[in-house]
Amino acid sequence: MQFGLIVIDEAGLVDETMAIAAVALGPTQMVLVGDEAQMKVRQSSSEGRKLQVESIFHRVVRTLGEQAVTLTEHWRMCEACVAPVNKTFYKGQLTVQQEVNQKRREVIEGWQIFEDSEKPLAWVDVNGTEEKEEGMGRSTLNKGEADTCLEVIKWIMKTAKGVTQNDIAVIAGYAAQVTHMEMILQQEGLKDVSTGTIDKWQGGEKKIVIISAVRTGMPPRGEFISDTGRLCVTFSRCTHAMIVVGRKTSMRGINNEWRDVIVEIESQGGRLKQCFDVNNTEETSKGHRRMVMAGGE
Repeated sequence: MQFGLIVIDEAGLVDETMAIAAVALGPTQMVLVGDEAQMKVRQSSSEGRKLQVESIFHRVVRTLGEQAVTLTEHWRMCEACVAPVNKTFYKGQLTVQQEVNQKRREVIEGWQIFEDSEKPLAWVDVNGTEEKEEGMGRSTLNKGEADTCLEVIKWIMKTAKGVTQNDIAVIAGYAAQVTHMEMILQQEGLKDVSTGTIDKWQGGEKKIVIISAVRTGMPPRGEFISDTGRLCVTFSRCTHAMIVVGRKTSMRGINNEWRDVIVEIESQGGRLKQCFDVNNTEETSKGHRRMVMAGGE
């Protein structure tokens, strides 16, 4: 069997050994579609690492240099939401189509959850506490932060006209946080709100994305939360609005890319109409955390 053209999508996740199967078909043309700023394949084989096997996409892009074609028209997010990744990872090359921007703004205005509908990007600062969950290996969770995510979702569902559970996703870098988030969403009858780790969401999108940062201390050197590809994926999954829940001072110190993303959020972002910034957390008899918010409980 022979093909004239073979297209490999998400080619950054396809290593050279996997790509051999496509090359063996003898195509006269091959198109690799991917994003070098996002996640790339990780080589788990010691032999592969020794041979310096990498994704076929990154190898070809580096080889072609300026001959590689970069698509700069952005059709997913509005200008405010794309700003953090555009400045940090794409050197400001992305341009948002005004048709997209206008349609997004009309929908966001109807939701009435942001003070400024042109800035549907907000950070909710939470002083939660990270911990290790028994039975989850090295994975980390932050129950106070998860509770804040839940409160934000409940408020959105009550306030934003036309928003359904299927329009919302919660993304976290840690499986333990995702598992805990799924549990408390189920308990509140919000089982159709999507959840998942960053790795699951490459290529995915939702109207409203809530990012749970989890970390409150400095992660070990080289931990995946500092991986720039994952960071780019995390902050490019929404179509209409993005809300980050986490301790800003902690995340700012992880690396330069986290710092730059936060600078852009502070510069281009806005505010929710409801205050969720948490000043303190206390354990309750139910094992959850009670939030004491600015302005009272």
